[in-house]
Amino acid sequence: MTALMTLLLAASAAAQTPAAPSPPAPLLYVTKCANCHGKDGKGVAKMAKMLKAEPAKLDLTDDAATSDADIVKMITDGEKKMPAFKKKLKEEEIASLAAYMRVLSPSAAVPPATEA
Repeated sequence: MTALMTLLLAASAAAQTPAAPSPPAPLLYVTKCANCHGKDGKGVAKMAKMLKAEPAKLDLTDDAATSDADIVKMITDGEKKMPAFKKKLKEEEIASLAAYMRVLSPSAAVPPATEA
């Protein structure tokens, strides 16, 4: 009986333990994105050459015309040679990465105009 109570208490405590918090966006960016896009978001020429991609494709600093939803979709589903992160990152991590990428783009301080 004592063993059963101990087991139930341990299971209850484990169920109440909160999940580990997600890493902050800058750390996620450095670990998941910077190898290709560079720490400053301007792209890594060496990676562009290795991927046989235009260096501008790896530059995130001029993405003001790209919507937040499109950035989230690119991170989630990947695009061309960029891998998908939907099975590697939580939705909130993807959203925080998309928001962080806006910080890398000085022109994104003002959202692009939309047609009415």
